[in-house]
Amino acid sequence: LAKTVYAKFGGFGGAPKFPTLQNILFLMRYTLAYNDNATLDFVETTLDSMRRGGIYDQVGGGFCRYSTDEKWLVPHFEKMMYDNALHIMAYSQAGAVFNGTYFDTVRDIIDFCTRDMLHPDGGFFTALDADSEGVEGKYYVFTPSEIADVLGGQDGERCCKLYNITENGNFEGKNIPNLIGTSLTGDDKEFLREAGKKLLEYRAKRIPPYKDDKVMTSINGLMISALAGAGQILGEKSYIETAERCASFICKNLLKGDRLQNYWRDGIADIPASSDDYAYLVWGLTDLYQATLNPDWLEKALMFTKSMDSLFWDDENEGYFISGKDVNDLPLRQKNLNDGAIPCGNSVAALNLIRLSRICANPEFEKRANEIIELMATGINSYPTGYCGVLCADLYLKCRGREIILVSGEGIEKLKSCLPPFSPFTVTVLCGEGYEKAAQLAPFLQEYKAIGGKAAAYLCSGGTCKPPVTGSDELINLLKNNPEF
Repeated sequence: LAKTVYAKFGGFGGAPKFPTLQNILFLMRYTLAYNDNATLDFVETTLDSMRRGGIYDQVGGGFCRYSTDEKWLVPHFEKMMYDNALHIMAYSQAGAVFNGTYFDTVRDIIDFCTRDMLHPDGGFFTALDADSEGVEGKYYVFTPSEIADVLGGQDGERCCKLYNITENGNFEGKNIPNLIGTSLTGDDKEFLREAGKKLLEYRAKRIPPYKDDKVMTSINGLMISALAGAGQILGEKSYIETAERCASFICKNLLKGDRLQNYWRDGIADIPASSDDYAYLVWGLTDLYQATLNPDWLEKALMFTKSMDSLFWDDENEGYFISGKDVNDLPLRQKNLNDGAIPCGNSVAALNLIRLSRICANPEFEKRANEIIELMATGINSYPTGYCGVLCADLYLKCRGREIILVSGEGIEKLKSCLPPFSPFTVTVLCGEGYEKAAQLAPFLQEYKAIGGKAAAYLCSGGTCKPPVTGSDELINLLKNNPEF
């Protein structure tokens, strides 16, 4: 990875530059595990540069697909939902790890996703085209006179200065608003927020880019994970509720019997899902369980994991095939064993299996995850940049990890409030009265009890547990003195 980074503006290599966010997610975990400040600085440089550039829609929120230049200024204007889901993950997790100012970016991305890309019943659409009226980027660019017409002379001049909007322009004679080289005061940020509302209202009168209104299972799995995680980190229940609506939409509209489908559009879903679809949905459902501790979501994650094993697992050579054994119109079954713009299904599945193994105390899940990692080992060693998704799983196995087991009783809400908002090598389970389904799904939980009617917390790692605690201060100290890495 170190050989591919670009120090001045972050990212991996020169133009064109893709965010490659699974690399960022891995590097953040690596910095936590190994206290690597140089890597942390690189992650921060990359996230700052992308957020300031034209690849980010400064007016409407959300990221475009990639940058055509090294500075992240001129994007390919297509907006993909899978990119934006991963950006939500990266910026919310970075906000939790080292820079809380990133939370503003998270909120703006989610505002874009829910405003422009959400089906009324809860599923997210797929993408927005780069073109409108046959011209790439036309929807997104401005001239100084337009800014002045919307904001007035004085405010327009200020906005143009902050967003680097000039008469010469920076894209085919017009301007992509950006903050490259601009230092913002608190007052500047508030000014741009209010100005942005007016510019967004003005821009909405233009002919918009075409919207790909398919609701794809894989992308929605990503969005469920991103929203559930952001809701936990930022303390925004509405994000978690949106994730739950999305998960309910998928489970209602993209199942034929017990067979998951690839996408839904206008009431029709009749293309069998791939292993990537299953892996991404399990990712989302597992994170939704962590955000809510509602065992119904864990039950669904386990159900789809079982189906994924049955349909896609290669009993002879390990790993998941892309197509299911019930798909008969393909000449051969292939496997995706390296990451592209997003992590491949096998990478995602490996991490899913490790987390579910810790949640359910099921060593068979972890055994299968190890088999996937071993299958991908040659590629990892020869070109690690293309395998950062599965490296996240491998790093989980190398860290100590923690399991927090909560048992319901008096004071359970106080104990829940002590849980860390972001701990990438920790899982939490809630069992006991009112949560009996958890013990049905993970029978080992029957051994854990409340104490004298009070809620209890057990912290476990490496197969051993600390004595239970019932007070919030005790749990905070227990977590502090027993880190996850």
